[in-house]
Amino acid sequence: MARGQLRSISHQKLRAPKCSPQPARSAVNLKASSDWQQQFEEKFSKAKPVVCAGAGALSFLLLSGQPVLAELNKFEANQTGEFGLGTSKQFGAQNLDNRDFSGENLRRSNFTSASLKGADFSNTDLKGAYLIKAVCAGTNFEGADISDVLFDRATLVGANLKDAILARTIFTLSDLEGASITGADFSDALLDKPQKQALCKYASGVNSVTGVSTRKSLGCGRARSGTPSAYMTDEASVKPAPAFSPDDFNAGNMRNSSGTSGLSIC
Repeated sequence: MARGQLRSISHQKLRAPKCSPQPARSAVNLKASSDWQQQFEEKFSKAKPVVCAGAGALSFLLLSGQPVLAELNKFEANQTGEFGLGTSKQFGAQNLDNRDFSGENLRRSNFTSASLKGADFSNTDLKGAYLIKAVCAGTNFEGADISDVLFDRATLVGANLKDAILARTIFTLSDLEGASITGADFSDALLDKPQKQALCKYASGVNSVTGVSTRKSLGCGRARSGTPSAYMTDEASVKPAPAFSPDDFNAGNMRNSSGTSGLSIC
């Protein structure tokens, strides 16, 4: 085969194929596209007022009414508390310095992060209350029942705990420097070892209600043998009487202070 013929054949093989032009869109397709766009615009124009109204209502709810976040603690302070029983009140993060709570029933109340410097809780029932991170410098708890209380990371410098009942109360990472503890009952309370040793240096007296020696309740001078759960493994230990009824924590059986049915949950 001649060289010229081979060159002609190679050019024909390498030449790009010609693309045929796309057919123009038919009038039917154009009309269908136009109808679909028109229907979309009509539906959107009807839904737009509803969407705008919903957004406006949400903005109104968020920006109006009582300032819930800022006034939450003050609002809850006058309510019946977490379990709707009339004695549980909310005082979290409030400034209650020098406030007089003497003789009140504040069982299971919440004082988390509250400032209670110089406040008077003498002869008050605080059983089961929450005082996490509470500042109780110079606070008067004389004769109060503060058993089963959570004092975690609390400040009780110079607090008056004379003749107070502190059974099973938790004082982890709390500061009781200079606290008056004559006659205080610390039975089965949980204290950091250095704090317990510091209190044992001057502990004295007997609680007028329980008849328990302060030094004995702290386990001063000997290895501590009593623990809140000792009765589970030691037959000689006495099982403590329940401080609360299980029904108190059952949302379906809430009772207020008058004994009538409280909050009902559907």
